[in-house]
Amino acid sequence: KDRDPLNSEDAELIRHLLNQAALAIENAQLLGQLHHQLEEVLRLQRYNEGIFESSPAGIAVLDPAGRVVSVNAALVQLAGQERAALVGRLLAEVLPVSPLPHPGEAPVEVSFCDAQGRERYLQLSLADFSGTPGIGENLAVLVIHDVSERVEMEQALKEKDRLAALGMLAAGVAHEVNTPITGISSYAQMLLSETAESDPHYDILKKVERQTFRAARIVNNLLEFAKNRQNERRPVALAPLLTESLDLLGDRLGKRRIELDWQLPTPETPGTPAITVLGCDGELQQVFTNLLLNALQAMNEKGGKLTVRLEADAASARVHIADTGPGIPPERLTRVFEPFYSTKLASGGTGLGLAISYDIVRRHGGNLSVASEPGAGARFTVELPRLVPATLAASPTSA
Repeated sequence: KDRDPLNSEDAELIRHLLNQAALAIENAQLLGQLHHQLEEVLRLQRYNEGIFESSPAGIAVLDPAGRVVSVNAALVQLAGQERAALVGRLLAEVLPVSPLPHPGEAPVEVSFCDAQGRERYLQLSLADFSGTPGIGENLAVLVIHDVSERVEMEQALKEKDRLAALGMLAAGVAHEVNTPITGISSYAQMLLSETAESDPHYDILKKVERQTFRAARIVNNLLEFAKNRQNERRPVALAPLLTESLDLLGDRLGKRRIELDWQLPTPETPGTPAITVLGCDGELQQVFTNLLLNALQAMNEKGGKLTVRLEADAASARVHIADTGPGIPPERLTRVFEPFYSTKLASGGTGLGLAISYDIVRRHGGNLSVASEPGAGARFTVELPRLVPATLAASPTSA
């Protein structure tokens, strides 16, 4: 204030104060840079965690002992357990998949059943953990892709290829087989024209004629199965059709010592019309004959009891065909109607009988189902929409 020059003590004091201020400013700048770097590290951490969590593939980090260090959301969903229940456990306990590939090897595909009992197909790949030296050493990263949908599509494509091959085969069979069938049918008709109806041979020739027609229809049905064509529909009475189908198998029943339990349904009220459906009689007879033959084959040479029932209500008609054979294992019940699936492939089965029958019933607007227990036989049920006259449909009485 007095404009006197600073002495040495004053200059030394100012120098110390300015040094402290410069150091404080430098520390503040370094602290600001540290906060900025920390925010960048946290942002990168959230970014990496977002990639890890949002990946559609299941990811698990494993230690050298095969224990789970961390997992992402996709693997938590695949395992069907809480995240906390997975960390620290062996992978074999969390997800029973094997064998695991070695790090760097090509991916392998395995199958396993999830918590809901569904079969899933997984693609596994393993890689060494490539992190900062000293962090994550000896860890491995397991990547799991759920390829169940792709495998199912591949299997469906294979089935379509097999059905296409079946269509080509059926075309050749129809051409080759129909020629001798036509000859047999022509000779049977010639003999029928020269045979009186009172002749004992007349009924036999009539059966030969009907069976030649049926054989031709069965061959053509292979083509219809592949092309999914619709036949002309007309009213079909089920009781006479079942009686005729059983009559055709009469000799086999006797030879196999099989007891037949078949009774014609008795109308509840006089004048009640027969149980009738709208469909193709040849196709429906093929369904019933196939189910009856399967029942006979199931009982083999040991004999048994074949039960056939026909029942109906105002809306539907049902045919039950039951045998006392060994039954069908539960794991096979869901596949019995698949094309080319058969338990009799070794004895000449083709795996097409039930598939064609199922297709025929569905095209008639009905349903074909099976119920079975091992050792207690099997029961197949054909349910079809009933054809009821309008006058009866208005009445609550059922037949």
